[in-house]
Amino acid sequence: MEELIVFGHNDLDQAGCMLNVEFKFKGIPKKYFHTNYANIEEITDQIIEHRNKNKNKILMITDVSFSDNKESLTRLYNHFEKVYHIDHHMYPDGFWDEFPNMTVVHDKNKSATLLCNEYFQNTGKCDALDNLSKIINAYDIWLKDHKCFPFSQELNKYFWYVGIETFVESVIQNEYVLPDNFIPIIEKIRKEIKEAIENYENKNYIHRSNGISLIFVQDDWFNDVMLREMDKFNAEFVVGLYNWGLVRIRVNQDVTYTEEQINTLRKELTGKADHGHFHAFTYKFKDKPTSNDVMREAKHIVDSIQFIKNM
Repeated sequence: MEELIVFGHNDLDQAGCMLNVEFKFKGIPKKYFHTNYANIEEITDQIIEHRNKNKNKILMITDVSFSDNKESLTRLYNHFEKVYHIDHHMYPDGFWDEFPNMTVVHDKNKSATLLCNEYFQNTGKCDALDNLSKIINAYDIWLKDHKCFPFSQELNKYFWYVGIETFVESVIQNEYVLPDNFIPIIEKIRKEIKEAIENYENKNYIHRSNGISLIFVQDDWFNDVMLREMDKFNAEFVVGLYNWGLVRIRVNQDVTYTEEQINTLRKELTGKADHGHFHAFTYKFKDKPTSNDVMREAKHIVDSIQFIKNM
């Protein structure tokens, strides 16, 4: 039986895609590759090398955006007889016109997990998988008013604690129900988060001004700090800056900004108006930044936000 290659992101949404792939294609051997986007070209090389060695014919891409790296998608497309691209990130009109034989499943209003659940016709065949898919969907496209949203935050913390391979394997072994270690791990994480936020405040890692919160944190609790900033301090924009070169921009969904305003901000900061998601996008410095580079970028972000506020 031919091995199926699956290329995906390394986050919770990709784990949900894997759960749906495994449910749909039971008994079919699979080889998974994951990218954090910084290594997308390297992973593309590895996939092509694996394909050349094993003569794989089918590539399934789930939850990977190629809006900033169309060249890698072109290389993959040219090396496989059939490519499926299941994704929900923003793309310019006509992006897939150069790939006439590619099957594209795209909807920016759904997570890649939910798209897989529906496209593979898994929906209704396993209640536990359907429920997990809905919870991951609530997290990944940030459905703040969804009843599952608070729990989805916990699920994401658990996911990063155990890692993608362990998460997927343990959930499948438990018939698509979360394993027994979920609650004790979450309780441990909650304590760590409380201590971390107290540390951030004491060390002045969070700066607030005019509805903008700048977060200079270096660990995994950005989402928790972001939600706290939006809920407790009414932040309209939360910006995470990391000294190794990552910048996260998050827009409070409770504050109304036009598509023109947000796209103007996104284009100014990333170079593209259709990068990432409408209320959330991430970009990197070209090279590892110095502390002065980070502070200059922080000022650039604040100035850019003030500009779109006055549009």
